[in-house]
Amino acid sequence: HFHMPKADTDSAMRLYKEALTIRQAILGNEHCDCATTLNNIGRVFYMKGEYNEAMQCYREALRIRHTLLGDDHLDVAATIYNAGQTHHQCGELDEA
Repeated sequence: HFHMPKADTDSAMRLYKEALTIRQAILGNEHCDCATTLNNIGRVFYMKGEYNEAMQCYREALRIRHTLLGDDHLDVAATIYNAGQTHHQCGELDEA
C-alpha cells in the first residue's frame, strides 16, 4: 500500500498506468506484478472518490491474484480488503 497527499493522485495515476502498460507488454496480462499495479490504480481511484473505477481495478486484480496465488495469499486478502473498504465507503454494507 502507499500513502500520499491527495494532490499527487493525478501524477500517481499517470505513472501507474504507464507502469501497467509496460508490465503487460513485457510480462503479459496475467502476471502478479500486473495485478499489483491494478490494485494500486484502484487505490488511486478510491482516493479520488471514483469508486466504480476502483472496483473495476480490484475485480481484475483479484481475478489474477486468485488464479495465480490461490485463496489464502496475503495479496488476495489485501485486494479483498480494498474492495470491502470501497463498498463500505459507498454504503454497500452487505457487499463490504
